[in-house]
Amino acid sequence: MMLGHLKVIDLTRDLGAYAGALLARLGATVITAGTGERDPSELAMDQHGKQSANGALLDLIDAADIVFRGPEACAPELSPEALAARNPRLIDIAVLPFDKGGANETRPATDLTIMARSGLMTIVGDPGMPPLTLPGRQAWALAGIQGAIAALVALNARAADGRGQQAW
Repeated sequence: MMLGHLKVIDLTRDLGAYAGALLARLGATVITAGTGERDPSELAMDQHGKQSANGALLDLIDAADIVFRGPEACAPELSPEALAARNPRLIDIAVLPFDKGGANETRPATDLTIMARSGLMTIVGDPGMPPLTLPGRQAWALAGIQGAIAALVALNARAADGRGQQAW
């Protein structure tokens, strides 16, 4: 498989979980360590092809090529600087609803609120009527797709200069 040589650690929960699933479909070994309590019906798409964590998280990250993280995986020991010091070739992708440290960082972030804030709901429904949302978890899926693309672009950069990358 195309990415069969890569090891990915997925620390996401909802937002961004699809990123790891996409790389797993391309052959990467994806180890999930951040799903927490979720509705089992939501796990099928996001967890397809992933393995469960078996070992200390930082040891897994030391051997990883890519780590995906969501808002819940931003503890000091997992800071971009700390992970880069442990693994200089690591590609660290944060899939966050809003900029870290930005004015909106603490705003509610659900699939619905992100759809509304993005403007996507303005194209669904009829003029003069309340906005509608698309079925499923479209904002979550789109965030995962964008996270996977960011990881692939960072892999290309790492192939050129040998250094890890951070997309925050």
